[in-house]
Amino acid sequence: MADEDPIVCEIPVHLADVLRGHLHVLQYPLRPVYRGMVNRPTAAKYKPRNTMVTLEYPVHTESNYNVDDHTPLPSTLPLTSNIVTPVSNYAVGVFRQGQLHLTPLSSVMQLRPSLHHLDEDSDEESTPSDDDMGVSDSESKKTDKPDVKEVQVQFKKRQSERALAAMHSSYAYKRSVIQSEKWIPLTIQTHEQDKEEFEELFSETETPVAFNVSPTAYLRALSYRGSTEDAASSGGDDVDMTGANDLDKKILDILTTDKVLHFKEVRSMLPSVEKQDILSCLDRVATIVRGCILPKCSLMKDHASHRMSIVEEFEKASAISRSQLCELHKVPQDIAKTLLQEYAVLNPETRMWQLKRSDDNVHKW
Repeated sequence: MADEDPIVCEIPVHLADVLRGHLHVLQYPLRPVYRGMVNRPTAAKYKPRNTMVTLEYPVHTESNYNVDDHTPLPSTLPLTSNIVTPVSNYAVGVFRQGQLHLTPLSSVMQLRPSLHHLDEDSDEESTPSDDDMGVSDSESKKTDKPDVKEVQVQFKKRQSERALAAMHSSYAYKRSVIQSEKWIPLTIQTHEQDKEEFEELFSETETPVAFNVSPTAYLRALSYRGSTEDAASSGGDDVDMTGANDLDKKILDILTTDKVLHFKEVRSMLPSVEKQDILSCLDRVATIVRGCILPKCSLMKDHASHRMSIVEEFEKASAISRSQLCELHKVPQDIAKTLLQEYAVLNPETRMWQLKRSDDNVHKW
């Protein structure tokens, strides 16, 4: 620590676990700061599997409303949430008596007006009635007796994996999955209940936590963004570096940060390390692609299988297409774009992705 930047205060940090897994941040991106939600919602419901919440706010027509407009309005304004993909680790922090108490957040949701009531009105209008179809009472009586009709049985071929993937990514399928889950009603708390729950954000435990891990390992432990599928394919959430030495971990940290490097760049970051020692470590923690050094996909924390697909494509060609990558290896579009941005840059003319470093096959290490 430099003399001109001294430590002026040390703040003890407490980790509160009472509300862990039950805290969510609700954002209102369509409402400006000066026009926030003044009243409490009158009703709330939740779908835990799809991570959706709906809050119903009362509609006030006393002010800022055109009284000459006789269009019927619903009594409440429903706001439905969409979960936001996490890009970092968030926690709720409260400060009391010189101590900071932290409780991790489960998710971030953005609330927007729901137009579900308009869909219901259109469905009612599109449903034909007996009068609209011109069915008289006498004709309806004739239909009491069921007609015997010939039924043809058809056999359909089993859908391919590509067709199933396209169906599962369609709007109609995703909507049916959401609608199949039932809403769970929630209770709107009073101000007194809010005060009681606020106290659960504080931890009364004074036992110190043993902290004997490196800063890199601690940051990896905080991350919750890895998918379950990739964690399973890589052997779990934690990367097994038990048998690795300090130099292995240091080089892996460098490659995890930059993703694509030339050998001379790695050597410049480790000037006191012998060349042969670096080469030995690269055999254990790195993959050589077109003369460039990339971290081994099996040692990455998230999306290990998708990263392997990207590496395989770059081993075949110097430029790859994101659409072909998604089609051949079944990589989701959003994940493919995120991972490609870590390893490569997009050529705006050809719309092809190239590694961030040029080919170094001719360079002698």
